[in-house]
Amino acid sequence: MTNFTWFFLLFIISLFLAAAAAKKDRNMLIPLWLFNAGLAYLFEILIFVFLHSYMYKPEVFADPFFDSTFGSLFSQFMIVPMTAVVIAFYRLSVPVMLLASFCISAIEVLFLQLEIYEHHWWKTYFTTFFLPVAFYISSVWYRLLKKGNLLEKMVSLYLINVSISLSLTWAATVPLSMYHFQPGWFSDAARDHIAGNSLFFSFASLIYSFITILKKKSYKAFLFGGLLIVQLLLLQEDFIISFQGFFSFAALHLFFAGVSSLVWISFLQKKNRKNKKDCHD
Repeated sequence: MTNFTWFFLLFIISLFLAAAAAKKDRNMLIPLWLFNAGLAYLFEILIFVFLHSYMYKPEVFADPFFDSTFGSLFSQFMIVPMTAVVIAFYRLSVPVMLLASFCISAIEVLFLQLEIYEHHWWKTYFTTFFLPVAFYISSVWYRLLKKGNLLEKMVSLYLINVSISLSLTWAATVPLSMYHFQPGWFSDAARDHIAGNSLFFSFASLIYSFITILKKKSYKAFLFGGLLIVQLLLLQEDFIISFQGFFSFAALHLFFAGVSSLVWISFLQKKNRKNKKDCHD
């Protein structure tokens, strides 16, 4: 079996988990999944990108760090967030959370034995410890989202934007080579790019969220204009090298702001209205 086959199996397992979750609460599947993925991404930026905790080896891309980042998607964007969704939807107990954590840790050990995954300073027992925390957060957040409070919806929107923007900009910069970050933090150009891109779009996701939530068009325009100015300054300082020009970034930000509004209307705002109606009934 090729290295990638094992990672693809994680994707298949994630599909089965998604199907099980959809039977329980189809409406909340996407928002809770992307919330969990966004939370996992922020954690991954710290320990994987900046602290170089481990390395994945799916052997799809020639560059080792880009290849490792691609491998991390199967964990942080798929299997872990979707497991957390199933646990939340079915209101599974803490012992079941621990069991799920041990199962994923066992997969990690298998990947280590197959030499398609490598630890630098990370330990498997770290995984075993942190996963139940993630599962518990998912379960608590699911209950909060069902209540439809504004603060929880805002935080959810931000993390959903993080997961969407980082996933799509990874595709835009690794396979498509639209632009390249070069902040100069690491000697490895790929790691330097992923670090700069991750931090910038984590910040930009906050702007997308406020643009979505704020009602006054003047505030929306001010925030969007400010984001474009920051983008232009980074381009002028060669912090970012663009192969498509400044206006491609403007279009990209406009696209993500539009996706943010669509998520808000389709999942969060709509859900809140439904909850209010249910309360009146």
